[in-house]
Amino acid sequence: MTTEIQKSEPQSIGMDMTIVSQLVQLAQAKPRNVEMAKANAIKMATMDDETAQSCYYTLKRRNKDGSENVIQGPSIRCAEIVKATWGNIVTGRKVLGHDGKTITGQAYCIDLENLVFHQVESKRRITTRQGNTYGDDMITVTGNAASSIAHREAVFGVIPRAIIQEVYNAAKERAQGDVQGVDQRWTDAKKKFAALGVQDWQLLRWMNHESGRDITPEDIGNLVGLYNALNEEHTTIDKEFGEMIKEPEEAKTEVDPPESKEKNKPKSALKPVTL
Repeated sequence: MTTEIQKSEPQSIGMDMTIVSQLVQLAQAKPRNVEMAKANAIKMATMDDETAQSCYYTLKRRNKDGSENVIQGPSIRCAEIVKATWGNIVTGRKVLGHDGKTITGQAYCIDLENLVFHQVESKRRITTRQGNTYGDDMITVTGNAASSIAHREAVFGVIPRAIIQEVYNAAKERAQGDVQGVDQRWTDAKKKFAALGVQDWQLLRWMNHESGRDITPEDIGNLVGLYNALNEEHTTIDKEFGEMIKEPEEAKTEVDPPESKEKNKPKSALKPVTL
């Protein structure tokens, strides 16, 4: 799955500038309280575990030297929360169309108070590995994902990064939990990924662990972010787990009890009894 994000010209947004001018006047008459907006965003992002877990994504990519690079960032849900609490802001998004190979989503964001405008286009591939174009339903889903990613980037291009970072950090801290909650969170993660067709051993391999006993709160946070990345179509199951090969199970070393051995022996192999 590939994503290409680029800026686009403002004339294609299709907004009624008369309405925008009226909104600007209203925004400047009632300016936002930055500290209150930030506090409300953090409160909303950390209101419960489920909300906090939806506020960031995690990807792993391999460098040329073979080392792994963990990529994390605020998610589409995080952008929605910050936008809702920031105030005096207008956004819009749409799907522009596709050429049979990629589909383009577009979004814009305007800070009506500070008169800051940002518009983004996001391209998503709509072909399989074999080069075949997706079906209509999958093209629609991918188009919506492209416009959602463009919307996130447009919002983050207007709202100061310092605000977004604090909300992101607070949500991530709650999502990871502490050492005492690792076992339950690992169990929950396994259930979520099992519904996507991902097995326990694949998750352990992705975290570079051999056993669930090695899992830390940070690992749980990474799994939460990966789950969000899959849902937001930043990546795919095949890309994250497709090349994994399950190691053959170790041969059993346990010796059957003597009684079971005797029961399982054919009668002709039984030792004759001497009277």
